[in-house]
Amino acid sequence: MNSAEIARLAGVSRSTVSRVINNHPSVQEDTRRHVLDIISRYEYEPNTSARALVGKPTRTVGLFIVGVNNTDTPNRIRNSGYFAAFMEIIVDAISAYGYYTMTIVLNTQDDYDKIRQAFMQRRIDCGIILGTQSTPDVFGQVLNKGYPLVIIDIEPEECRRFREGQKNLTVINAMDYEGAYSVMEYLIGLGHTDIGLLNGLMTTNSARERHHAYLDAMKSHNLPVREDFILNCGFNPAKAAQEIRQAVERRKLPTAYFSSNDEMAVAAIETLKTCGVHVPRDISIVGFDDVLLSQYTSPALTTVHVPMAEMARKAAEATIYAIEHKERAQAFYNLPIKLVLRESCAARIAK
Repeated sequence: MNSAEIARLAGVSRSTVSRVINNHPSVQEDTRRHVLDIISRYEYEPNTSARALVGKPTRTVGLFIVGVNNTDTPNRIRNSGYFAAFMEIIVDAISAYGYYTMTIVLNTQDDYDKIRQAFMQRRIDCGIILGTQSTPDVFGQVLNKGYPLVIIDIEPEECRRFREGQKNLTVINAMDYEGAYSVMEYLIGLGHTDIGLLNGLMTTNSARERHHAYLDAMKSHNLPVREDFILNCGFNPAKAAQEIRQAVERRKLPTAYFSSNDEMAVAAIETLKTCGVHVPRDISIVGFDDVLLSQYTSPALTTVHVPMAEMARKAAEATIYAIEHKERAQAFYNLPIKLVLRESCAARIAK
């Protein structure tokens, strides 16, 4: 199969096929989709460089940032302390090995196919998936063709349907459940019994683990879970601010909130300030991730430190190893995290 045959099957010129492959803006969207469908159906793998023609590595790693379901939040990826930290360390580490990084943001479910396209067009030698929200079929398709993937933040059980027999998959997670449970133990130890939750995006492994830990801790201490204290904010600080403001207006505030990430926690603190609610005198707040911003908010945020630097370095190391060694291995990492005490929590005095 070559580009001329693809052009014949699609009913377009060979130059149109070339423009589609190279993502040229002059191609009409319906034509682009039609040609890509033919390329996918016949598993055409265009050779986009002389290196690919002779089967040599491109020395390029694909870094795929999953922003699915967050298209309504402009610049979310760029402004996220979580994503920014990972991206910076991964790019630096890969560069230190003499490789390049091609970064692609996946904003819709259809965008997941860009992972397959990048491999099949021989643009990358390995892919790192960050912020995974599901296990789309494209993961299995890529792995079944022998291409290596490194996935950060995905439930290992989610990988089961495509990981069996794979020796080119690395999964890197943090111990989100344990970290979240330690937050709850800390707040309960301070005397808090009415504890709310700022939920993350529940299609992600990290948000689900933190949510489960919250519920389990409340249950183990025989504390009631009030649904109106659980605010579904999807890791979105603007949504967290809105939900907190409405909670204040309804006069339905707990004595403490556990936030599934730092950015929502900071937004909650700032919103409470404008509403005349003092942190931590009136309400305690704990975040998660320990991004740089958490140290400099006022009050400084008590949070859970996620070893993003170590996770990013492991991702880079696994990537380079997968590229440079024919003998690959399946690997799963679950890195420990720790509670960092600062100024945003106070003991609850029983009345």
